[in-house]
Amino acid sequence: MARKFKAIKGNSTVTVEGPYRTMFEDTLRLAYPDIVKTLEGTVRKIKDEAVKEWPVRRQNSKRSVDQFDIRFGLTNDGITVSLENNAPYAAGILAGKLKPSLNETGQVTTVRAAQLVWWQLLYKPAVNATDRLLNKLADELMKEIKGAK
Repeated sequence: MARKFKAIKGNSTVTVEGPYRTMFEDTLRLAYPDIVKTLEGTVRKIKDEAVKEWPVRRQNSKRSVDQFDIRFGLTNDGITVSLENNAPYAAGILAGKLKPSLNETGQVTTVRAAQLVWWQLLYKPAVNATDRLLNKLADELMKEIKGAK
């Protein structure tokens, strides 16, 4: 999976790809190993669960299920990690209304009929993970502060 590194300041955005992306990612991992690991682990878990349930057409599928991308970024507020689906139509996918949607393995997805898939499989899990993630990051920060004494 090709990753991008994105830096945002005000109205300016710089996206770095290729070997420079690897360099920035490695620098982030060295500077903030626990934070990056926690952020990436949370996003990866959401991605893995979404891929399991993502509806896939049996014929003429454009394979949006394969177009997830975890992206690191820097803003003036700090490090960001995001999960995006690069298929331009991904945000508009609805679960089947007339017949149930099937995931890649042919099982009926957990997304209810006529629901937006991204809302059910990406947005809601991200919102639900926020408190756990913030608590874990706070614990890691406290460990770092105690270790610095």
